[in-house]
Amino acid sequence: MEGLADSQVRYDLVGEVARGATITRASAALILGSIAPAVFAQFELNPEEFIAQCVRLIIQVKATMIVESVRYNRVSGEYDALIFTEKAPASYSQT
Repeated sequence: MEGLADSQVRYDLVGEVARGATITRASAALILGSIAPAVFAQFELNPEEFIAQCVRLIIQVKATMIVESVRYNRVSGEYDALIFTEKAPASYSQT
């Protein structure tokens, strides 16, 4: 089995994570830079799976942050419950 150094395939790790998670390259670099070395070493074993898992986790955390930031304030007037079932935007990117 060849190592990553022997492979002809090159990955733009920061770019792939940023694109997949719809975040900026700077945010992706910051997140990737905070990964423990032992975990980051998994990139060499399976780069595509590592990128996919990073993207999945970032999207999951973004969704959690959005839900946690929801605040309810009592207002005058009433709103139909349909406002909660309207289609959400395709991306919550902060690009």
